[in-house]
Amino acid sequence: SVEKFRFCIYAQELEKQQLLHEQSRLADRGVAVMVLMYLSACNGEPNVMVEKTLALGIHILNGGNSDVQNIMLNYLQEKKDVRFFSSISGLMNRC
Repeated sequence: SVEKFRFCIYAQELEKQQLLHEQSRLADRGVAVMVLMYLSACNGEPNVMVEKTLALGIHILNGGNSDVQNIMLNYLQEKKDVRFFSSISGLMNRC
């Protein structure tokens, strides 16, 4: 029915908004920067903590959260953290 369809759309939108709020709250508390710093520090060496950190980074970016993207971009631009990209390259080469 039309009502059921509208409710499903409303529920999906509510879930999306809750996710965006959770992601932004985590980023505001430093999680986005922590993800970048840990990945930089791992020097491209995979381990369980790197796996969990990548999963956390994916979670806070899921859905294209522009607030989180901007926090991460600003951090990388301000710190000029080349190690982050070297580490990611190293991790990708080990996949």
